[in-house]
Amino acid sequence: MPSFLSAAPPDLTSGGTVPGNLTTTWNLGATGMRGWVYYDTSNGGINASAESRQIQVREVEAGSPAAGTFQPDDLILGASGTAAAPVLFGIDARRGLAAAIADAEAQTPALLKLIRWRSGTQSVVTLTLRTMGAYASTAPYNCPKSEKILLEGVDFYHDNESSGRYRLGVMSLLAADDDFFPDRALYRQKARNEARAMTQSASFLDDLRNYRAPTGYPIPWQRCHELIVLAEYYLLTGDSQVFPTIEALAINIAKGASHFGTVAHSLRQGVYDGSDSYRPVNTGYGPVNSVGMPCLLGVQLAKRCGVDDPLVDEMIERAKAFYASYAGRGAIPYGEHDPYDPRHENNGKSGLAAVVLDNDPNYTEQGEFFVMMALASGDRDRDVGHTGAFFNYLWAPLGVQRGGPPAVQEYFKQVSWLLDLHRRWDGGFDYDSYSENRAPNGSEYYGFRMSTAMLLTYAIPLESLHVTGRDSTGGLALGTSEIDECLEAEDYEASARTTSELLLDLGSWSPKVRLQASRELAGRSLDSAMLRSIRSRALDANGSAGYARYGSIQTLGEIRDTDMTGLLVSLLEDDDGYVRTLAAKALHLFAGSHKVPYREDMLTTLVSRHRPAFPADPADPLQFDQAALITAIFGGGALANNRTEMDALIADVGSDLFYDALKVASRHPSGRARGRVRTLYQALTAAEVDLLAGELVDMVALEAPADRMFSLDVRAEAMNAMQRSLVAEAVPAAMQAMDNSNGWGGLHDDLLTTLAGYGASSTLVTPDPDVVAFAQRYRTGGTEVEAQALLDAIAADTNPSPLYYFKQIDSVAPPPGEPNIFSVAHFDHAGGESIFTWRRVRGRGELVFFPNGTADADQIRYVSVGETGTYEVEVKMSDSRGFTEVTETLHVDLVAGPAPDYFEWAMGYPALDLSDPLGDEDGDRTDNREEWIWGLHPGESGSHQPIRQTAVAGGQITVQYSRRSPSLTGKVFWVETSTTMHEGSWDPDLTATHQVLQTGSDGVQLVEVSFPAGGAAERAFFFRIAGGDEFPATGGN
Repeated sequence: MPSFLSAAPPDLTSGGTVPGNLTTTWNLGATGMRGWVYYDTSNGGINASAESRQIQVREVEAGSPAAGTFQPDDLILGASGTAAAPVLFGIDARRGLAAAIADAEAQTPALLKLIRWRSGTQSVVTLTLRTMGAYASTAPYNCPKSEKILLEGVDFYHDNESSGRYRLGVMSLLAADDDFFPDRALYRQKARNEARAMTQSASFLDDLRNYRAPTGYPIPWQRCHELIVLAEYYLLTGDSQVFPTIEALAINIAKGASHFGTVAHSLRQGVYDGSDSYRPVNTGYGPVNSVGMPCLLGVQLAKRCGVDDPLVDEMIERAKAFYASYAGRGAIPYGEHDPYDPRHENNGKSGLAAVVLDNDPNYTEQGEFFVMMALASGDRDRDVGHTGAFFNYLWAPLGVQRGGPPAVQEYFKQVSWLLDLHRRWDGGFDYDSYSENRAPNGSEYYGFRMSTAMLLTYAIPLESLHVTGRDSTGGLALGTSEIDECLEAEDYEASARTTSELLLDLGSWSPKVRLQASRELAGRSLDSAMLRSIRSRALDANGSAGYARYGSIQTLGEIRDTDMTGLLVSLLEDDDGYVRTLAAKALHLFAGSHKVPYREDMLTTLVSRHRPAFPADPADPLQFDQAALITAIFGGGALANNRTEMDALIADVGSDLFYDALKVASRHPSGRARGRVRTLYQALTAAEVDLLAGELVDMVALEAPADRMFSLDVRAEAMNAMQRSLVAEAVPAAMQAMDNSNGWGGLHDDLLTTLAGYGASSTLVTPDPDVVAFAQRYRTGGTEVEAQALLDAIAADTNPSPLYYFKQIDSVAPPPGEPNIFSVAHFDHAGGESIFTWRRVRGRGELVFFPNGTADADQIRYVSVGETGTYEVEVKMSDSRGFTEVTETLHVDLVAGPAPDYFEWAMGYPALDLSDPLGDEDGDRTDNREEWIWGLHPGESGSHQPIRQTAVAGGQITVQYSRRSPSLTGKVFWVETSTTMHEGSWDPDLTATHQVLQTGSDGVQLVEVSFPAGGAAERAFFFRIAGGDEFPATGGN
């Protein structure tokens, strides 16, 4: 952090100057001025201006209360809004000024006295503000001042402002759709005009529904916010003109969300189809929850509007589960990352989580947690955020609303001074923030109007909109004790607590408090009784520790209590996933030497708890526990982070366990977790490349399912590891990786550079991926140098080395005595589903192989041979990835003759795998052989019953059934009857006669059989049609 950020505030009255990089100014409330105060962002921007005692005036608006009294470079040193004389600021100058403005506005006349310093002269001047009244203790409820601010603010927006970016400002008008506003009809008319202007043509809506419309940056930002506005408008007005656009936007977003329900700056490259395959989001670095959560809200509102689509429903459930998984752990982070526990609020996502989880009984506990997080953010977390604090201003108070009026009232008391500073003298509002990497302060945030966030806060009591509480059931309302706990968490200062108090604080509901308390304890002197208490609560043998268990585990890590290494390792098997995560995080803080005695246990846990990325676990989609354990094993302070440590670990735990653990780490859904093994990939031997072949190929070819921004280096190292062995599969894998991503972070540069290391060998891949044409395509778009280097390397390599294929065919031979059957011995280190395709290369007759082009075709069951003779036969081995193939040929003597009828029948269904007669391709509980015998369709589950028609007349039963012709199958058929259906009670009916009614070109016959219905005294009579190789007795045909 630059030193000026933590330097003492300059005294501007005695020659001090404003630090060059501290340029942020703030609106000074209703005075008509903007000014600079000292601020320090070394604590993330929290209480940034706490040490300020002077305000330097930077701007004075004409016609404002300050016009003619102040000018730029004047200083404000103190303020009073009462009859008392002003004194120098003794607290944060922003707070001091805001308090004086509030006092003045409560008076008539509203006189604000300020200590002005100008060119060495100090004097008291008075500004006349407008009387607004004082905030009621219940504000913003039943508060005339709040109502007046809302009324004037909506009027100012209607008369003076556009709706801003993505027309989100229309929400201000919709929130004012209440008889309280005299100009309600005008507001609704303007809202109608804005809403209808967002509707799209029928052809564009069709493109949206079918995912043909643009998906690039910043499409999701636009679509989600417009969807929220349109849905809120529709729910208020029922205007049918906007519904088609609402429906199309919701379906488009649902199709563009990830497997986790998250959304990025851009939508997915491919439509989510609910399968376990995945495709990356089409953006530079991965999902951004500040857009994904509004997308979820928009889609939820669309469903309330009546949008009925299964993808919409699925997206809602996936996204809610994803965001709810952060409950109890911290604020929702920037993207698919670890919980954010330094603060209670993070760009408004705690508040927004409360909104989207409201009214769902499955998420009541999680929703309450995020309400408390939003309330506890108060004014400390309010004016900081990534690129700015606008979304804190917008969503945090709306999340608090779900906690009920008492929660809103307490929140309002914390932030009202900031609201008064944002409010301008003319009824408008200025956006100001101390966030780094921010938009310029002023009236808007990247086009979003500050009036939107402010007016929705003041409009909470009206509950006109879903976002302000309309239709909320109150299921997330907080009690008095919970509100008190939130306020205590907001003001928490660990350094001010005694050690005994810190031990109690480890049991706080707040992840921020637990984290700060554990870190503070790490710097304190703890006696043996305190350590025993922490250890006991971490173990929590009786299950009574509650949150204190989490805080105690964190503390063991922070104080590096290595005596408890074994306890922490044992907690890796705990039933509570958060306990497992915290235990692994604590172990990560220990030096590798302290973990050595437990390394086999740690690796065994990692392997045994492996679970696939998809389908995602709703309770922990990102597998936080496994990610933390991977970091503890392979990250900083790791057990193995280089070749020497890797060899030592292999010698200790065995190669099987080590490589299994490395595979698990390589398959984790999180790109950051995968990245922990990057340095190990650098040290892999050729034999180890074979052992990890599948992981390496997929690491290069496929995006990490989550958090792709931290997987770029490990993907590049996986490519390098394969290039050192000239692995063929790596070439098309790299090409696919580049074609499926936009190259953010230099991935394209790295892969092209590694491809150049192949030289002309890259052109020898079978099938030919045409590397030269590929490189030509990438001679634009920022990769010109690397693409040309690849082309030059290919041209310069006149004697290319042969490639190494992960897949190989060892031998192809017919079993002894079975000349028309073949068996392939093969392997594929990469573990893809191998596919075998056979063809005749030379020979006089036609050959038909069965099966062919399937995984089972490594064992040819039969070959239909047109003419006896010697044939040259080729088998090609490819795989499900489709990157490479290898072939083998053999010369065999084949005997002419057709294949048995079952195989001839099966060949009629080339899309089905009927190689196993006892298999059940269509899952209808009728195996493939039975389908063949009875003339059924093996690929249709509804085709499982051969009996077509039954009739009873004159004591005779007549049945029509289907069968494949006995001349083809060699089977015979008969009738069996029973009165009980018990095993052994079935008797052949010797009198039954069978008549073939028709025979189709496919050999399927329709047969009619008649037989007596049984004696009249029988209470029940059953029959069945049977078939087999021979009759059980005389009769049948």
